[in-house]
Amino acid sequence: SDLEGRCLALQALTSLVGFRLWPQSCQMDDPCQHWLTKAFLGRYLPSLLSHEHAGTRAAAAELWARFNGSVVRTVERLGYIMQDRVGLPHDCWRFNVLVFLFPFMANE
Repeated sequence: SDLEGRCLALQALTSLVGFRLWPQSCQMDDPCQHWLTKAFLGRYLPSLLSHEHAGTRAAAAELWARFNGSVVRTVERLGYIMQDRVGLPHDCWRFNVLVFLFPFMANE
């Protein structure tokens, strides 16, 4: 279906980012490629993050996380802060909060 295809396409892009194959620095020298990458990340990815299909949202969140690893690590560190300050176990934070923000973390 279209929904499954969209999820697979997002997963493929996530893999490309993970292998540092996209975006390539040489693409940034090409104004057209740079514009397309910037348009996708700035306009289309945010709309996919709020898509009605849960699988699409999950795949888009993983792609977003690849580009925003520091944000993901900061949110994960909040769990340790919550554990130290209010006694909330980090595992509770990770498996009951983070997985709703970043569904791919359920598989880690």
